[in-house]
Amino acid sequence: MKNIFSKIIFSVLVLVIFFFSTNSASAGVSSTCYSGTNLCVTKRVINLTSGNINWQPSVNANPYDTLSFVITLQTGNQAVNNVTIKEYLPSNLVYAGNLLINSNLNYTNNPINGINIGTIPANGIATISYQVKVYPLSTSYGTISLSAESVITSNETPTQNLSTQVILNNQQIYYGATYLSTGITNNLIIDSFFIPLFLLIIFSWLYFSGRIYKFSDWISKKIKK
Repeated sequence: MKNIFSKIIFSVLVLVIFFFSTNSASAGVSSTCYSGTNLCVTKRVINLTSGNINWQPSVNANPYDTLSFVITLQTGNQAVNNVTIKEYLPSNLVYAGNLLINSNLNYTNNPINGINIGTIPANGIATISYQVKVYPLSTSYGTISLSAESVITSNETPTQNLSTQVILNNQQIYYGATYLSTGITNNLIIDSFFIPLFLLIIFSWLYFSGRIYKFSDWISKKIKK
């Protein structure tokens, strides 16, 4: 009996570990390396509004906060050519400009449309950063996890996918006129529970006492007159 109970406990623990491992893996990958050219890519995010300048794979945010994303690409002993980066943002994370490529601000390209940073030499580093504005979601309420995706391609490497998570505290209340049926119409006859009950009791008493027939005869005589 003890062995059976131990096996059940062990099976439950395995299922729990599997559940949490698969769910944590779905949260996104913020770093990736391609061994063929040793191209390593990392993506991080900070919340500029909160003043927390510690770059992390995920960040907490409130509506109307400003966030900054940075993508770092580092090559090994081989140059990587025709490097392109394309960003995919949720609808309520809106690109806010300030695009920096290797600390240069003179770029008008939009990473949402895709940008080409050219060649990264062997043992070189390239950084791309930009800002986004956080907006509330009108369709959801509470804490919501949003994923900001990056897709990196080059001539020498396969497609590399990265993501960072934005934990949105979507607590904004949307005011507006609403209609909720309660069954109350302010009509005494419709709303009253006792009037129908009283009528049911009266008609039941008339029927089962036989007085309903006398009442019917009385009505008939009145009509004939």
